[in-house]
Amino acid sequence: MRFLIASRKSDLARLQSYTVADIIKNKFPEVEIDFEFSSSFGDQNPDAPLWKMPEKGVFTEDFRQGIADGTFDMVVHSWKDLPTDLPDHSLIHTLKRADARDLLLVKKSHFKKIQSSQKLNILTSSPRRQYHLDLQLKELLPYNIQNLEFHTVRGNINTRVRKLIEGEQDALVVAKAAIDRLLSAKQPEFKETQVELQNFIDQCHWIVLPLSEFPTAAAQGALAIETNKNNEKVNSILAKLNHLETLEAVNKERDILKSFGGGCHQKIGVSISNYHFGNVTSLIGLTDQGEKLHSLELDSKKAPQTHHYWPQDKKQKLFKKNFLDIEIPKGTLFISHQDSLPENFIQDGHHIYTAGLKTWKSLAKRDIWVNGSFDGLGESTEQYLEILAEPMDQWFKLTHTDSTYDNGMKVLKTYELISNGELPDTKNIESFFWMSGSQFLEVYKHDQTIIDKNHSCGPGNTYQTLKQYISDKNITIYLNFNQWLKERN
Repeated sequence: MRFLIASRKSDLARLQSYTVADIIKNKFPEVEIDFEFSSSFGDQNPDAPLWKMPEKGVFTEDFRQGIADGTFDMVVHSWKDLPTDLPDHSLIHTLKRADARDLLLVKKSHFKKIQSSQKLNILTSSPRRQYHLDLQLKELLPYNIQNLEFHTVRGNINTRVRKLIEGEQDALVVAKAAIDRLLSAKQPEFKETQVELQNFIDQCHWIVLPLSEFPTAAAQGALAIETNKNNEKVNSILAKLNHLETLEAVNKERDILKSFGGGCHQKIGVSISNYHFGNVTSLIGLTDQGEKLHSLELDSKKAPQTHHYWPQDKKQKLFKKNFLDIEIPKGTLFISHQDSLPENFIQDGHHIYTAGLKTWKSLAKRDIWVNGSFDGLGESTEQYLEILAEPMDQWFKLTHTDSTYDNGMKVLKTYELISNGELPDTKNIESFFWMSGSQFLEVYKHDQTIIDKNHSCGPGNTYQTLKQYISDKNITIYLNFNQWLKERN
């Protein structure tokens, strides 16, 4: 049995085709695969901004006839390049999604200029990225940066990164999945590309932009394997390789985008992420009609309604902090709380990751460059950092002395929690939201009957603590305290 796979001829497109072929042959060794690579309309017009081009399939339309008439058995696309409306004969399969997030690269050689000017010149041709960055990025950056200016860029990944390194601008935004795929490729034909790309990235500081504030193009990070729905041999094989969670998520994202008009001219990002506690949908953008979109939702169960709940606000704290004199080593640091990084810390080549965005923004105000965050979703969520940072078992987690969950990281205990004695009266409380496992354990120590009440928390380490004492049926996960409190009121 022999199949013909077609795609664009860029390094990334060829690599994506090889990836699909390898997975097919690994599962079905009897299949032989040929390739045909060619340029698309978008490739042939490298200087025109995508949002000024025809809205439908500037990178995909040229392959459509080959699928329709059977010339190709399948075409491999970056799914985000597919138009939201597909022809009747097309059927789409997919593999497990790679990292959906965007990556910001900033030239190290421009840091003094950036600090003095408080301005960042960013290469991106995406209206969506420009809208999101202008809306959210300044709070995540150190040095009190006040202005962002955007400049058009086109070309394949290496071309765009080269334009950053050799040009006058400071920064570039790219899909992280593209960088990951190119730098992890095993085929010898990509070695020259990898060496050049790695050299470019070594000249940059980087930030992985969190999906909660920077949702991406619909289906970013996923590969679309387009076939003719009447090609039974191909479809029967690909059906056995389909990653159904990815398929469901990207179709929902595309449906959401389509409801606002679709197309790469839109200033709309939508990302759906699958976790053990439910699916998180981030939607931020500006419609053509001027409607501002901004939502972050978790499709999980809701906590029972009650008027007897605790806490009423974030001011109700149970602990004081006593800071310890700890020497911070070189390497990647995971900051579990904004107070866990000593005030006298001097960043010297450290990669910095945070548990959530509140800690990130607090550190940015201290002129600390933060590379990314677990986005408040817990340390067990996959971060896809093998290419950019050290393995997680080489990270140092900065936390308090009673912390028990480390996800394999080395632990540095930089402060201790001391009870202030201000415990809630739990007698009539029916529903709790716990902001930390330590908070729960302090109250539980004084009243063990609370385990039969209703409990809520975020999806991270606090949940890991609660489930050791409380039945899952009595635990409800929320993305944050404010979402839980809004339901109480």
